Amino acid sequence: MNKAPLQQAAAEYIEQLRIERRLAQNTIASYQRDLQDAIRYLRDKHADWQEVDQTAILAFLDQLKKQGVAQETINRHIVSLRQLYKFLRQTGQVDSNPLAQLTTAAAPAKPTPVLSAAQAASLLSIPNVKNRTGLRDRAIFELLYATGMRVNELLSLKMADIDLNAQLVMPHDRAGRRRVVPISDTCGNWLKRYVSEARLELIRDDTDVFFLNNRGRALTRQAIWQKLRAAGSQAGIDLDVTPDVLRATFAHEMLANGADLRAVRVMLGHQSLNTTERYAPAADVHLAAQYRQYHPRSADKEE
Repeated sequence: MNKAPLQQAAAEYIEQLRIERRLAQNTIASYQRDLQDAIRYLRDKHADWQEVDQTAILAFLDQLKKQGVAQETINRHIVSLRQLYKFLRQTGQVDSNPLAQLTTAAAPAKPTPVLSAAQAASLLSIPNVKNRTGLRDRAIFELLYATGMRVNELLSLKMADIDLNAQLVMPHDRAGRRRVVPISDTCGNWLKRYVSEARLELIRDDTDVFFLNNRGRALTRQAIWQKLRAAGSQAGIDLDVTPDVLRATFAHEMLANGADLRAVRVMLGHQSLNTTERYAPAADVHLAAQYRQYHPRSADKEE
């Protein structure tokens, strides 16, 4: 069996990625960084990848964890090393893969970012409401922001699902469950304008779909995502604005302003309170900041 010196074998593998697999340069660079991290740790005790066993790999991963490296990044190191060993086995440089039975741990879910009140106002002001599609887009943005509904729920809305007099929207989730969500005066007014001005011009056939595209048909998910991203970019917002961001912003603002968690759960259409609770930490940070700013005996004010 050929020897597999740490640095040399890793370089051969990277070269194979570059020439034979033609991976993107950024992907290759990620593999390279991960392998160099491993080599720096392993080289004091191991000269060859054949000598490296699962115990050594686990010790390396444990060190990454102690250094505060994110689980997502640790998982990437595992994948990089597993692929290296796959290459080394194929080329006869090692006889086993110490990572074969090693699984990646679930990385904690990253909280969805939320918009500040100023960012939300800027986003909502982007559509040109002087034309029918701009007026429609403003109504869509307002409804997502005012209710936190899912994009699929918005796209499946029918005329009968919106009571503009009572200012209520009745979306249906994927399982067909209907819920009732109130809307603000502002949102209601934009929806009324859309119905009376824009939708009358967009409609082609006898359809009860609420939001229509230029051909008088239902909009697509992709169209909504593209519109939000473009508006977010135009508004100078430094994050990727998606329907999920508006949903998280709605939940955050409700909780930060004192709304009951159970009420927010119903409005979002969650079946479990645990799902709604994931929005609570951001709201807690807001409340803590408010306490520090306004309570006369907060730590920041005591001297």
